[in-house]
Amino acid sequence: MIIPIGQEDTSVRRLPWVTFTIMILCVAVFLVTIPVKKRIALKAGGELNRAFHYYMSHPYLEPPAQLERLLGSGDARKDAILREVVKELGVKPPLDPKIRKRQQLKLDQYVKTVFETIHSMPEYRYGLIPADIKPAALITHMFMHAGWLHLLGNLFFLYLTGPFVEDELGRLIFSVLYLGAGAFAGLMFAVRYPHFQGPLIGASGAIAAVMGAFLLLFWKRKIRFFYWIGFIFHGTFSAPAWLMIGLWFLRELVFAQAMDTLGTTGGGGVAHWAHIWGFGLGFVTAGALRHFKILEKYVNPAINSKITLVDNTVIDDAMETFRAGDPDAAIARLEQAMRMEPGNLDLKLATWNLYVETGRVEQGSSVAIDLIHVSLRQGNDEMALMTWSELKKAGGDMFLDAASLVRIAGLLRDEGRLDEAREAVHDLMLLPGGTLPAGIVVRAARIAHDLNAPDAAALIGQALRHPDLTPEAFTELQALAGDVEEAQEEEPAPQTAAGPEPTAESGPVDIIETAHTLKIMRAVPVRFEPSGLVVHAGGGEHRVGHAQVEAMAVAGIKAKPRPYLLIDLLLDGPWSDKPALRLVRLNSRSFDPRKVLQSEEQDPTEALRLMLDELLRSTGAVPLPDPEAARGRPFAMFDTEHEYERAVLSVE
Repeated sequence: MIIPIGQEDTSVRRLPWVTFTIMILCVAVFLVTIPVKKRIALKAGGELNRAFHYYMSHPYLEPPAQLERLLGSGDARKDAILREVVKELGVKPPLDPKIRKRQQLKLDQYVKTVFETIHSMPEYRYGLIPADIKPAALITHMFMHAGWLHLLGNLFFLYLTGPFVEDELGRLIFSVLYLGAGAFAGLMFAVRYPHFQGPLIGASGAIAAVMGAFLLLFWKRKIRFFYWIGFIFHGTFSAPAWLMIGLWFLRELVFAQAMDTLGTTGGGGVAHWAHIWGFGLGFVTAGALRHFKILEKYVNPAINSKITLVDNTVIDDAMETFRAGDPDAAIARLEQAMRMEPGNLDLKLATWNLYVETGRVEQGSSVAIDLIHVSLRQGNDEMALMTWSELKKAGGDMFLDAASLVRIAGLLRDEGRLDEAREAVHDLMLLPGGTLPAGIVVRAARIAHDLNAPDAAALIGQALRHPDLTPEAFTELQALAGDVEEAQEEEPAPQTAAGPEPTAESGPVDIIETAHTLKIMRAVPVRFEPSGLVVHAGGGEHRVGHAQVEAMAVAGIKAKPRPYLLIDLLLDGPWSDKPALRLVRLNSRSFDPRKVLQSEEQDPTEALRLMLDELLRSTGAVPLPDPEAARGRPFAMFDTEHEYERAVLSVE
C-alpha cells in the first residue's frame, strides 16, 4: 500500500482559510449527524424487524420489492423459504380475500414505514439521489460522509493539495472551483446512473477537481510517499506529481469501466465517475486560467497587494540607494513608507536589517520592537522570535511590554530554546511589578516554573502578592512555589550568612537593559587575574578590568523561598550624567566563591566576604551602599531588586 505523506515545497503566501474552513465544516457536519444517524438507524431497525416478522408470520403475502431487496433473495429462494415456513408452522392463507387484502396492506404499510424512516437519514435528506435530484443536494452532498475513514481519507487529500491550489488561484476562484466542480461531478454521476436510488455523499468529486488543478499547476513538484508490503518491507520515496496523480487518475478510469462492465449499480459503493469528472473539470479550469493569463494578470497582483501593502519597488529602490553608498537616504525612504503602511512586515524587516548592517542597532531598536509587536499580532511567531534573538544578540534596547515578553518566553519554551526563554523571563522581572496585570504575572510564573528559571521564585512571589489575584490562581501559584522550593532543596549549595546560595558556575547571561536607566550585563565570575575579573557572559569569557570599575554595590534580595545576593560592578557610577549606567551584575545563585578564589576555605560565607574584599581592594571602587554593607558586615537587605536599584543606584 502507498500513502502520500507530504511534498517537497510546503510554502504558501497566505493561510489557506478556504481549505481549512471546508475541512472544519466537513468535520462539524459529520459530528453533528452521528447521533442523528444512530437514533434513526435504531428506529429503522425496529421497524424492519416488525415488517420482517409480520411477513414471516404471513408467508403467503406478496413481499414489496423494497423488502425483497433488503432480504437480498431471489424468487426461487423466496419460494423455498415460504414452503419451508408453511410446512413447519402450518400457516395457511385466510379463506376470506378481504382479510388477506387487509393483511397485505398492513405489510405494505410496515415496509413503507421502514423506508420512510431510512429516507429520513441525513444521507438521504442532504445527499444527492440520482433518481430524485434536488438542486440544493448538489452542494450539501459534498459535506456529508459515511464514516470516519471516508471523512479522514478525503480531508487528508484535500490537506495535501488544497492549500497550494488555493494559494495559486486565490480564495474566490478556489471556492468557486471547489463548489462548482463538486456539483458538476455529482450531476454527471447522476447522468451516468439516472435510476440509482441511493445517496451520493462525500467531498471526493470536489477534491478530485483540486487534484486536477494541482497536477496542472505543480506537475513537476515531488510528493513524498510511505509504502509497506506485508509487515516486513516499508519505507518512503518521492515521485513527481505528474506520475503519481496521473496513475491515480488512470486507476479511477479502470475501476469505473470495470464496475460498469460487471453491472454494479452506482459504481459499487465508490463514485469513480464523479472522481473522473471532477478531476477533469479541475484540470481544464486551471489550464484555462493559465492559458488566458488570468492568474498572472489579476490573481497574483491582487494577492501580493494584500500580503505586501506597498509595492516591492519601495524596498528595491531603498536597497539600491543603500548599495550606492547612501544608507541614510535608504533608511529615510523605508521609514517614510512605514508611516504610510504601519502594519507592513516586509518594510519593518527591511528597515531593521539596514539598521543592523550599518551598525545602528540602538537607533533601530524601536523598529525591531515594532516588528516583534506586529509579528505577534499577526500570528507570525517565527518572525517575532527571529527578530527578538537578533536584537538580543546585537545588544539593542529591549523595551518590550510585559504581554509580548510572556508570549516570547512561551514560544521559546515550546521550541526548546530554554536559555533564551529564561532570558525573556528575566527581562520581565526587570519591569516594575506593580504595573503588570494579574493574568500576565500568572502566565509568566507558570513559564518560569516550567523553565526552572533562576527568577522563578521571585516571579512566583511577585505574582502571589498581586492584589487582583483570583483564589484559584493563588492556590495554583502556591503549588508552583512549593515545587520551586523542593527543587532548590534537592540541589545542595553553600549558604552565606545573609542567606544567598552560591551554586554551580552557570546561569543565564547576556546584555539586557532595564527601563530607561540601567544597562546590565548578567555574568558569572570565573577567576581573578592580575588585570581584572574574568567572567562568563554572552556565551564566552570576558575580562572586567580593575580600572573600569568605578563603584561596587552589594545587596541582599529577600526572595522566597530563599534570598540571594547581588554584586554589581558599576562601570558608570550613580553620580554619572550618562542616561544609562553600565554595570556587570553577579548573582550569588550562579557561582561558588571558593571556586572563584581558588581557595581551600571551607566556609562559603567567609569565602564570599574574602571575594568582596578582593574586589574592593583590586578595583579601588566606591563601596555601596556603604563600606560595611559592601563587605557583608552585615549585608543590606531589600524586598525587591527594583527597591535596591532605587535606593542604592538612584534609579527611578
